[in-house]
Amino acid sequence: MPMLKTKRSSPGQYGETKKLRSVKVTDTAWDGWQRKADYLGINRNDLIERVGRSLAFAAIVSSLLAIDRLLGSDENPANGDRP
Repeated sequence: MPMLKTKRSSPGQYGETKKLRSVKVTDTAWDGWQRKADYLGINRNDLIERVGRSLAFAAIVSSLLAIDRLLGSDENPANGDRP
């Protein structure tokens, strides 16, 4: 019988218990989050948490754009690819 993951009931790194959330994104965006997280050596959840908690949002965005350039991503909203 496969083991089931237990729900975390105690506060984690940030003093809060994480809750399951849902987002709708394209496969391209999901893969982009994963590539950035892989580059930083963290998982997508931690990357999203760090971006959401960031008081230095401009620095985070700048870092993510730099990662895009390093990884060769050509879908950069800063370059006018916004819909």
